[in-house]
Amino acid sequence: MQLVVSSVCSKYSCARSSSHIFVREILSCISLRRGLKSLCFHGNKHLPGLVSSDVLKKGSIQPTTIQRCCMSSSDEGCSESNLLSYPLTRGETVSYLQTTLDIQNPEKLLSRDRAEFLQRLIQQVKQKTPFTSMTFLSSQEGPHLPSLSQCKDAMMLAQGGNCMVINTFVKAVLENLGFKTHQIPGSAYRWRDPLRDHHLAVVVRDLTQTGSTHLVDIGNQFHLCAPVSLDFRRASSTYKNRNILYKYFQVSNGIIQFCQEIQQPGTKPGNSQLIYYEDDKWWEVLITLRTMEEKNLSDALKLNIDVLEAQKVTGVFNDLLLVGYYKDLWVNMKLKKCMTMTSDGRVEITKIADNDHLTEMVLKYFPQFSLEQIRNTINNIDNSST
Repeated sequence: MQLVVSSVCSKYSCARSSSHIFVREILSCISLRRGLKSLCFHGNKHLPGLVSSDVLKKGSIQPTTIQRCCMSSSDEGCSESNLLSYPLTRGETVSYLQTTLDIQNPEKLLSRDRAEFLQRLIQQVKQKTPFTSMTFLSSQEGPHLPSLSQCKDAMMLAQGGNCMVINTFVKAVLENLGFKTHQIPGSAYRWRDPLRDHHLAVVVRDLTQTGSTHLVDIGNQFHLCAPVSLDFRRASSTYKNRNILYKYFQVSNGIIQFCQEIQQPGTKPGNSQLIYYEDDKWWEVLITLRTMEEKNLSDALKLNIDVLEAQKVTGVFNDLLLVGYYKDLWVNMKLKKCMTMTSDGRVEITKIADNDHLTEMVLKYFPQFSLEQIRNTINNIDNSST
């Protein structure tokens, strides 16, 4: 089955060396393992094994000159000794766990049961940290790419960010506590625009036994709040949160896909979906991860470069994206709407009337943001839309 994937690129202000990175538009063919049925839906037509390439026709993406987020002065100089390190101390780590996440006696819990500690960490980060575009939009100077120190500050204040901001910080936290980790790349398909390598997740090694691997992917807008064992051949366990079911499928060696159960395949004109039918359920692909590839912190920073440039094609910064929890409610603000979901799955949608209403809603559900940050975000959204 053919899967169309494109990659986009943009700018991050980070010192030491610069070179040209060119946007790649590629076709990636994924062979599904036997026993796993897969269909693609384009509009109202059921087209087995095909994905629309409309995304490649939406705009012409040109090569972009960026500054390499690597300490070396040459393209080949990104050796392990020259890689960036995350500016987070062990003392800051413990303070984050106790103060921001409200995990009391974290070191005692860690020494008693590492797997239980990791589960607790994931739940608390999800509960207290939103997935949001505000990290890029809340500056008075306009849309910007935050430095690592700014990413750390956002996480310490429970203000969150995108996958790079959240997952690289969580990786640093885990490493400061003695966990063995590495980062892996991925691609998201949620908006029907498959952009290659604009997602990042963390793998924890040797958690339950020597050789075990568990996926930790907190930096997304979905409800899965648990480490996922990667020791499955075709399909992972099914995870449930707020009446929503999630599952991972392995489609080839080193490639897994994160899926959400849907009632039936979408039939919206112009949309393309990658759908699995398994166990009498329909599963829509949300994220594809390549588990056998490792990414370092320099790669993670370049991912944010891609995200900022991607907005020229996808318009990701033309509106506020703010997804997280407020007490018992799951809150999703985007496209001028605010959706809340209770723990038993009841949904309420409120249309956001104007900027004053938006400000009120953000202050209500996400009080960790200041009024100045909200106003800057609104101004930057208004400017990008004109």
